[in-house]
Amino acid sequence: MATGDGAGAIDANGAERVPFLYSKVVPVSKDLVSVEKDGRLAYFKPSASKFIWKEEGFDALSAAPYQRSSGHARKRRSCCTP
Repeated sequence: MATGDGAGAIDANGAERVPFLYSKVVPVSKDLVSVEKDGRLAYFKPSASKFIWKEEGFDALSAAPYQRSSGHARKRRSCCTP
């Protein structure tokens, strides 16, 4: 589970699976997460990069299917690097 502005998820290889756009991300099953933004809830399927359900009023910009901008995985940033 992750909370705070910019919550998302990466896989074991460091590839971004859920875009870092949400205030809350909670795993529901192996391939399903609930995401919250601006107090609205949606369910996102990372393997298909699409939403399977959105609460009415869920931000239309964040509700568009996630498109990776390049073929490169997003690098994991360390919080404690000097």
